[in-house]
Amino acid sequence: MKKIAVFLVLGILTTSCNEKFDYKYKDKAQVVSCPGADNALLNEALFSFENDIASFYNQDNYPLGSPMFFEFGYANYMYTGATAEADFKNMVSPYTLQILEKLKKEKQLWEKSSKETTLNYKSEFVQCLIENIKNQEIKQKIQTLLDVDYLNPAFMAEFYRVNSVDALDDKYFALFIALETYYPRLMKIEFTALETVE
Repeated sequence: MKKIAVFLVLGILTTSCNEKFDYKYKDKAQVVSCPGADNALLNEALFSFENDIASFYNQDNYPLGSPMFFEFGYANYMYTGATAEADFKNMVSPYTLQILEKLKKEKQLWEKSSKETTLNYKSEFVQCLIENIKNQEIKQKIQTLLDVDYLNPAFMAEFYRVNSVDALDDKYFALFIALETYYPRLMKIEFTALETVE
């Protein structure tokens, strides 16, 4: 009888671990395609990030999903997000926390130290993001700072703020911002089980 119970529990655990994650934005077009990571997951991470920042900063009640809704979100997020001064805990949605758990498993995206997790700028996926940034000035500045090992979000905060409108049309830049300034900061915060349930 104990053997049957053990097999039943193992079967349930195995089945639940292999369940496919139901993406909220699966009907949206894949706007970023790069080798080295799960593109469907990373596109989902981008859309969830954009909705989090736009919803949090939408104090003028722009229509949900409108260009101004997202533009206002990026304009208000870029500097405070890059300098880690944003209110990440109140900004993040329960759905984004689910995405975060999946992103943590994309080991090649992250560099972990005893203090923190940061974006791995040398990963194949991140290199592809940088290479596909449309604004040559942004791309060149990022690449130059990478070449001298001096790229960090706080140093780039004002530059990102000035170029925030680029993230609306350039989803490679937008996802780079999300992975550099948002998701690593969320990894530092302890969330309760209640906060992670939608």
